[in-house]
Amino acid sequence: MSIQMQAIPRRAPLSAARIAPDRRRHKRFKVQVSGRFMRADRSEHVCNLIDVCPGGMAIASQELVAPDERIIGQFEHLGS
Repeated sequence: MSIQMQAIPRRAPLSAARIAPDRRRHKRFKVQVSGRFMRADRSEHVCNLIDVCPGGMAIASQELVAPDERIIGQFEHLGS
């Protein structure tokens, strides 16, 4: 299973950040988890997980990410 992540530019408080329009087929579950993501060039950036569903997740970050850019996410308390 492949999960794509898309970063949201932080222009408002994290609780107000959203990806629009919502294209997910599954229900979202709100979470508040700190983490980091890594780009293809191996640069790492801080982010926050906003919500998840079986098909994807929404994260917020100061860094802009292109819609088709692949990133690797690491989040505290997930997968351990």
